[in-house]
Amino acid sequence: MVSSCQFGVDVEVSGSAAAPVFTFGNMGWFGGDEPPIFDTLEVSENSTKGWPIAWQVDRHERGCRPATSRVVYGRTPSGFLVSTKASALREGVTYELFVNGCGRTGGALFKVVNGQVETVSRNGS
Repeated sequence: MVSSCQFGVDVEVSGSAAAPVFTFGNMGWFGGDEPPIFDTLEVSENSTKGWPIAWQVDRHERGCRPATSRVVYGRTPSGFLVSTKASALREGVTYELFVNGCGRTGGALFKVVNGQVETVSRNGS
């Protein structure tokens, strides 16, 4: 039996479809004041045709440093490499942002509406 301990990452999505901003914080009682640390950030289409990746970056060197508090879509954060080049986000499409690594995991669903990004709940509203 294998077990692990994953702490949550709180994710906020804001801005325009051209440059959504992802803001990260630690979730819950274990949160603390420092930004979370993760190795992978992936944005995928939430689609019946699978989960085509719209953009993915991975930490260049594992080691869980430095922390990352804010990422702009398509702009590679310091210490990360592009695994999948960013594609233009499309109107009306729902996307899932997922972060993982260093004992942390989190994500958010968002949709492009009238050129802006809006958070979508897991039940679709």
